Amino acid sequence: MSIVETYFNSKQKLMEYFEIDNDYYVYNAVNYKWNIRKNNEVSFLVLYKTNEMKEEYVVVKRNNLPHFQEKDEFSLYVAIDCIKVAFIVKNSNRLADI
Repeated sequence: MSIVETYFNSKQKLMEYFEIDNDYYVYNAVNYKWNIRKNNEVSFLVLYKTNEMKEEYVVVKRNNLPHFQEKDEFSLYVAIDCIKVAFIVKNSNRLADI
């Protein structure tokens, strides 16, 4: 199995564990301190990357509630972050450039 197939199979198992769709980018934040900050109807996931540096992400709503899943010792929050996305394609599937 290639490294690409291994990655996507592992991601699929992770998303099944959290009972969530597989179409999300997954950010590993397990080593950061965190909390939820609420501002009226909006919730923010706050990650403390260092004592002086924190980042906030708007938590997506599902059925008018914050979209998250809690399983055993982990939680998965669906939140908005402006990110660059890396697309992995198979070279043999390339069509002619236009």
